[in-house]
Amino acid sequence: MTGLTQGRTREISSAKTRGIFLKFCGGLSLVCALLASLSIVADEPPPVKQPAPAAPAAAGSAANLDPEPASGATNADALEESDAAKDDPEPEPDPKLREKLKTSIKKVASEQTYDLRYKLKPGEEIRWKVQHLVTHETSIKETRQTAKSRSLSTKVWKIRRIDEQGRYVLEYSVDDVDMWQHVSGRPEVTYNSRNDDTPPREYASVANMVGVPLALVTIDLHGAVIDKTYPTQGASPSIAELALPLPAQPVKLNAHWHWPEELNLKMEDNRVLRVRLRHVYTLKSVDKNVATIGIRTDVLTPMDDPKVHGRLLERLKKGTAKFDLESGRFTFVQLDLDETVVGFAGGDSLLEYRARFVEEIVVGPSPPAAESRRAAARVEPGVSSRKQK
Repeated sequence: MTGLTQGRTREISSAKTRGIFLKFCGGLSLVCALLASLSIVADEPPPVKQPAPAAPAAAGSAANLDPEPASGATNADALEESDAAKDDPEPEPDPKLREKLKTSIKKVASEQTYDLRYKLKPGEEIRWKVQHLVTHETSIKETRQTAKSRSLSTKVWKIRRIDEQGRYVLEYSVDDVDMWQHVSGRPEVTYNSRNDDTPPREYASVANMVGVPLALVTIDLHGAVIDKTYPTQGASPSIAELALPLPAQPVKLNAHWHWPEELNLKMEDNRVLRVRLRHVYTLKSVDKNVATIGIRTDVLTPMDDPKVHGRLLERLKKGTAKFDLESGRFTFVQLDLDETVVGFAGGDSLLEYRARFVEEIVVGPSPPAAESRRAAARVEPGVSSRKQK
């Protein structure tokens, strides 16, 4: 019995070997034919035409040439064994090795630094669409009042020049506004600078600030304000409105940098309270050359008075920004705030404040009307009567 088994095994092995040999010969003949054809194309003059080589045997014909297998065995059995050997799956990579590779990639990414800096050109005009939504609800005893507002505007940076120290001198303005507000128990108030010739009383001061320089600012590559001048009466945008600060040195992911701010709040009893804030920025991620930056505001002054807290809400920030590393500018900012203050006007009072601020970069020239008005009001740095150091 053992002899028959060994004999059958040798026959199957022989059949497989002959099949593989015939396939190899057929493939070799085909390679020779291709080399011969290339030689015909390349040589000059063309060589004497040679008879075409015999066509290679078909893949399945090798099995047909095998002699009749031993009893009970067929050519199909031998071919199935050969195919099974070829179709064996590749061994799976070592899970431990894969985990080490992932860890190494994360480590390299965590060690990489990013240089965030503004990249502006003289004569360039950068514009952003700005949307600001606010809902302000108050309850004092049994009286409840809701005030809602919405403002749409186009913020403009006009890069005037680059000074001898490589700092940017820019002009900050607003091309247009579309404003709406509603207070419960009162009619709505609207103003659109593109369509309305005469603004309502509530927006008269806003109308005077459209299409004219609101600030002339000098900033360095990282957004630090070196000098600022307010040529338009009543305009005094904060530093954060002028240019979001960037880190002075290249930073890694999750690095923090901050900008301090001091506020002088005039209270109802005519007291002036100084409050210290710190706006904190965090590099969250970098994807396709766009950095995502987290933004939040910390109140450094001890705050246990709800009246002061209620006054601070408009200056608090919480959200994210997108900074394009290649073009060197912010392309998107979104800040959301949802705060509730109990006791802002006494023990039986409640203030609910919800706000959203969105700023997104746009392309295209300024509207002709806004550009002509801004050009007429052009002021050079240093000639304004209102200059702040």
